[in-house]
Amino acid sequence: MSNYYGVQVVFNERGYWSKPYTYLHEESIPKDTPVIVETQNFYSVGKVVSCIKDPKLDPKIKYKIVKRVGLD
Repeated sequence: MSNYYGVQVVFNERGYWSKPYTYLHEESIPKDTPVIVETQNFYSVGKVVSCIKDPKLDPKIKYKIVKRVGLD
């Protein structure tokens, strides 16, 4: 999946930030930007902690796409 950015997203779970999860997006997203992503059977709001151009992805994992950038 070339031409994608690997976006590391964390979620606030009961006052603590989760470990980062990798999502894909066609554009770079700045750190600390809120994003909406699919998590299991629903959507969640997370925060970007890093963004990497053409990340090395595990072919065994089906990565999900960032659905929305920002909360406006």
